[in-house]
Amino acid sequence: MVEKKFLSARLAPLFSDSGENLGHVIVFRDISRIVEAEELIKRERNNLKTMFQLLPTAMVVVNKDGKIRVVNETFLKIFGLDNSNLTGKAIGDALGCVFSFDGGCNYSLNCAFCRIRKSMKKVIKEEKSVKENSVPFKYMRDGIEHVIFLNTSIMVSTFEEKKEFVITIEDVTEAMYYEKSLKDARNTCMTTLDSLPMMIFKFDQNHSCDFINQTFKSYMNITKESFLEALKLH
Repeated sequence: MVEKKFLSARLAPLFSDSGENLGHVIVFRDISRIVEAEELIKRERNNLKTMFQLLPTAMVVVNKDGKIRVVNETFLKIFGLDNSNLTGKAIGDALGCVFSFDGGCNYSLNCAFCRIRKSMKKVIKEEKSVKENSVPFKYMRDGIEHVIFLNTSIMVSTFEEKKEFVITIEDVTEAMYYEKSLKDARNTCMTTLDSLPMMIFKFDQNHSCDFINQTFKSYMNITKESFLEALKLH
C-alpha cells in the first residue's frame, strides 16, 4: 500500500571551523499531520459555508461598522435582492431602508430609533446575543414602499481575530397580519354581541364572567363591575 507523505525541506550551507564551505545540508521534516489538519479545517469551512447558504433562516454577517461581509440565499429571497453589489454596504443601504435615503444608514436622524442598530450596540456592550421580535422594517423596492415584520437575533462572532455580527432574520409578516385579522374578527364579534337586543353575558375558560352586553346592563340596571361583585356573593 502506497502511503502519501508531505515533507518540508530546508537547505543550509555547512562550514568547517576555519570557515571553509564543506557543502550543504538538507533537513527534511514530516509535515503530513499539519497538512492533513489544514485540509480538514478547509473542508469544515467549506461545509459551514454550504450550511450557511442552505439554511432556511435568513442570515447576514456584518463587521463592527455594520457593513455587509456575506449573506445567504434565504436573505436574498426575503428582500428580493441579488448578491452582486451587497458586500461592503451598510445593511440599511443594501436593503433600501426608507430612512437610509436621508443621509445613509446610521447617519439619518431616524437611525437613532432603529431597533436593529440598538441591538447591535447592546451586543457590543454586553457581548451576548440579543433577540428582537416583530421589528417593523420599511424598505423601497422598484419605487414601491414595503413594510415587513422581522424577528431578529444578533450575536458576536470572531473571524481572523476580528469581531463581526451574525444576524439571523425571520420574516413573520404573514403571522402578524394573521394575528391582526383574528383580533379584528374578535372585536367585530364582540361589537355585534354588545349590540344585540337579547341579554348576553360570557364566561372565559376559568368560568369567570368577562363580558356582559349593553342590553344586559340596561335591563338589570347594572355595570359589569357590580355584576361581578354580585356573582362573588353567590
